[in-house]
Amino acid sequence: AHSPSSTVAQPLPRGRRQTRVKCYSCGSLFSKDTPQCAQFDPGNSQQVVTCNEGEACMLYTWNKSRTQIGAYRECFSTSIFLGHPDYPITPMPTCSLSRTQQDTRSSIRACLCTEDFCNTVQDGLPSVTCPVLTVTNADFADCNGDYSVTEERVSWAADRPVYAHADKDRFIFWNAGGLGWSIGKREYLTSGSHWHRSGLDSREPWQGEWEDGVKVQCRGED
Repeated sequence: AHSPSSTVAQPLPRGRRQTRVKCYSCGSLFSKDTPQCAQFDPGNSQQVVTCNEGEACMLYTWNKSRTQIGAYRECFSTSIFLGHPDYPITPMPTCSLSRTQQDTRSSIRACLCTEDFCNTVQDGLPSVTCPVLTVTNADFADCNGDYSVTEERVSWAADRPVYAHADKDRFIFWNAGGLGWSIGKREYLTSGSHWHRSGLDSREPWQGEWEDGVKVQCRGED
């Protein structure tokens, strides 16, 4: 398990003021005065707050153990830098859980979002039929290999899973504009660029034929 206290938080110049957003609140990353919140319940009115101006909704998760995931949900000032300088957590309309640590072994993920009640992404890995994919015939940009499902999200499709390569900066994610499931590097999870595309609108990347002969298969299946 990783301690939440290892997150870097530094003041930033105050940016534009924003309208007050409503968020779910359960636990706190920094405030010791916040009441303990043993169980998140979106139907509990005591776990709903209206943030101050200049605050966004935050969801912060980490692995307590192999089977338990800890989470904080609260209002968080957008003038405070959250995460590692190389992996800043920036406010987006919806929650896109991203890593906050340079150490790739860290289980910590966080998001800042600006729509009402947006900090509700399910804790832990998304439920998928196939958690590990094998990619072949994707020689361009060296994209072959095994990819495992992650807690990552893309902002334009927060309900779609993102898969990460076993040991390279390569990701499989769903792309808008008719591109469908695509392969690219981490930067493309925010830019929408790609090296390979499928044109598929399937639930998972392996459920259909990709373009240009690229093969994405569920590992263990023919």
